[in-house]
Amino acid sequence: MTVFVISDLHLGHRGVLTFEHDDEPLRPFTRLHEMHQYITERWCAVVTPSDKVYVLGDVAMAKSVKNLIAGLPGVKRLVKGNHDHFSDNWYHEAGFQRIYGVRQINGVWLTHVPMHPCSMDRAIGNIHGHMHANEVMTYGKGPNMRPDLRYFNCSVERVNYTPVSIDAITNERKWR
Repeated sequence: MTVFVISDLHLGHRGVLTFEHDDEPLRPFTRLHEMHQYITERWCAVVTPSDKVYVLGDVAMAKSVKNLIAGLPGVKRLVKGNHDHFSDNWYHEAGFQRIYGVRQINGVWLTHVPMHPCSMDRAIGNIHGHMHANEVMTYGKGPNMRPDLRYFNCSVERVNYTPVSIDAITNERKWR
């Protein structure tokens, strides 16, 4: 069994197709159906029914996508995000076994919004979403700023719409 993370699916959200990043479309889709199909294909390419998948918030913006979510393989768990406003019952019916505000696994915090840097002394790392194409940067200005390697953004735009294993992230970031 592998444990995966992914965030900010925004299923059923037409508006996300109009978002931009650096004057370019944030997502390369013209229709929701196209986005849903791509996300489903990428998910099914790596997740088996026995794998766990933590969706780190902003899973769906329309109740009509409940069956789409329920049909995705894996044992699904939700860490709620700022756009997850449906009832817990709706998320359970969509196939989420458990629902969290935050979750810690082996010293790594799973959150929707990145943890404040002052709280990072209690964690070896933070896997989060919310920021779509952006990364948490170190303090400073200009050339002194660089990605803060204590954080990993698993928003779909950063992970090619594909769930990524927690082990792969912790090994890449050398959190262990």
